[in-house]
Amino acid sequence: MIGPRDIQIVIPHCPHREAEICRLMQSLEASDWPLDESPPIVSFDSQKNQARNALLALKLGVRTGAEWILHLENDVIVNRHLFWNLQTYPQLWSVSFVTLYSCVKPSIQIGENIRRIEPYDGWGAQGILLRRSAAEYAIRHWSRINGFADLRMFRLVGEVSPIEMHIPSLVQHTGRSGANRFHEVDNFAPDFRREVRQS
Repeated sequence: MIGPRDIQIVIPHCPHREAEICRLMQSLEASDWPLDESPPIVSFDSQKNQARNALLALKLGVRTGAEWILHLENDVIVNRHLFWNLQTYPQLWSVSFVTLYSCVKPSIQIGENIRRIEPYDGWGAQGILLRRSAAEYAIRHWSRINGFADLRMFRLVGEVSPIEMHIPSLVQHTGRSGANRFHEVDNFAPDFRREVRQS
């Protein structure tokens, strides 16, 4: 089973979003995430360039040597059993990309709580779990694709790996205003805890 140092949380941050990141940190503290052993890394871009800041966050995560990078946007809250649900994710060692923000409708069920989606259908960087090798690939090829960070991650990693989506959503976008409300998902499960059947 994976340990606290196997997953590194990275959070791109920018000015005037202090309330949002405080809400996220409170959510992590209320969850089972082992913050003492695996504290999040916060990247900061004073110019509010979302794609560049996400790229910096991925680079910082890769440098830690963790096997997985968990990219969280600064305006989300998380499931209370987030760490357990990642520890018990089926065949996690063979997975390179999992979106924990299940907002993509076209999908194919491939297992309990798991769906597969096409890279060009994917969007939303609210919660993306990347294998280190996948993050490294995205970093190397970042400039090949224009657009927001989520589209770059989905499409670049989708060139070399299947894209999986966790059902139900383990993160929820909170947003600051009515303009952002459409980013909320209706299947966020704050108390979901995966049952592990003993073989």
